[in-house]
Amino acid sequence: MRTKYLFIGLGNIGLPLVNRISKFKYEHFYVYDKNEALLTETTKKNNFLKPLNNLNDTADFDIIFTCLPDTKTVKLVYKKITTINTKNKIFVDFSTISPEISKNNENLVKKIRSSYLQVPIFGSPNQAMNGTLYLLIAGSKLDYKKNNNKIVNKILKNISRERKYIKKVEVASSLKIIQNGLGLIQFTAIAESLLRCEDQKINSKLFIQTVLNAKGMAFSPLFEYYAPKLIKENQKKTATLNLVYKDLNENIKLTNNISNLSLFKQTFDIYKKIIRNGHGHRSHLDLLRFLKNGK
Repeated sequence: MRTKYLFIGLGNIGLPLVNRISKFKYEHFYVYDKNEALLTETTKKNNFLKPLNNLNDTADFDIIFTCLPDTKTVKLVYKKITTINTKNKIFVDFSTISPEISKNNENLVKKIRSSYLQVPIFGSPNQAMNGTLYLLIAGSKLDYKKNNNKIVNKILKNISRERKYIKKVEVASSLKIIQNGLGLIQFTAIAESLLRCEDQKINSKLFIQTVLNAKGMAFSPLFEYYAPKLIKENQKKTATLNLVYKDLNENIKLTNNISNLSLFKQTFDIYKKIIRNGHGHRSHLDLLRFLKNGK
């Protein structure tokens, strides 16, 4: 009997992951997304993917991957697929979710005598496509005596450069949320440092080159990638800005005991003002200047 696969969620990370996994050329590899146009476009471009048009038709799948964009969607999808599906399935969840929701998903899956892996993803869409992500793997341990467990392990190895197993799904979820917060704070700090250069009439290119050459505590891959982009003229940052805001917004929801004075909360408040004031088309540098001047 051939293994049937389903991947739910064709977003920023989900789509490149699907395309990466499809290189195995599995005969029964299906994908689902509530965006029907995206689902159609994806399966037309990739001959190794087949569309699933209704989540009510998930009962026949042996391995189900999920990579969902927000808490509400995760809850709805897992409630549905764990009602329809029965024992001996493997659920691999790449979604960024709260510790409480990851534990709830694990319990739902255990009730139907199946395996649940919470696998937070660390990396970019390009890394997903190139198979160089870093993964935390939590929850059920894979039994390599079973064929489907071997297949899941093979897929996880194929999409990542390194993997670490953590027993508790809630610990893996917490680590991902904290790491996201750190990245988003760094993103804002990079833009603010460029603004300080402008205030002091220091050439921003000179500052960037200094940080890149010095390789000190200010240097990071994020700085190396984004800082040169932020000083380019006539760049529209709407997509990036909204993605950062969305990540911040979702991470705030996932964290129960966050301090109002934390950098994470302050960063969120900055982006909330930016979005609500309708300035998403401007560069991050302009946006921070706008906030500083209080216009």
